[in-house]
Amino acid sequence: WNFPSAMRIAGQYNPHDAAVKANLRYEPRQERITIRPLDSFEFEGRVRLVKIDVEFMELSVVLGGRDTIRRHRPVMWVENEPFFDDPPNREFTDTMASEFGYQCRTVARLELLCLPVSPSGGGDEALPDGFHRVFRHLTGEVKDLHLWRALAEVDPDFAAAP
Repeated sequence: WNFPSAMRIAGQYNPHDAAVKANLRYEPRQERITIRPLDSFEFEGRVRLVKIDVEFMELSVVLGGRDTIRRHRPVMWVENEPFFDDPPNREFTDTMASEFGYQCRTVARLELLCLPVSPSGGGDEALPDGFHRVFRHLTGEVKDLHLWRALAEVDPDFAAAP
């Protein structure tokens, strides 16, 4: 493989298609892993943020998390390469809109920020206070402080975390 996170999951691209369509080279070694849907986890508190980076399996993750997403309405940061193809593959963003009432927008190269749309039509109110500054830091627009300090501005308890 040519990306550190590239692994082939049954039902994903076969090795030839992966090389042609996604510029991936899988190593021949195979391992068994356990895959659990998001809805199989029991969370102690409210889920406020979900980060998805699963190499072309994003739709499977959200479909396996239907109840969690509907119950908690988290902010979702998703790497979704197909959306950035030419022409864009909008299957993920269209599903987020039609099935979950989310609006996704580009936030960085290959990255989408998906927010629940409020009755007033917007989604930004789902973002925690200070998140815009963290986002500007992550995209390189703001360079005046370290990421950890920016995150602490969003959640003061973050700075105290181990």
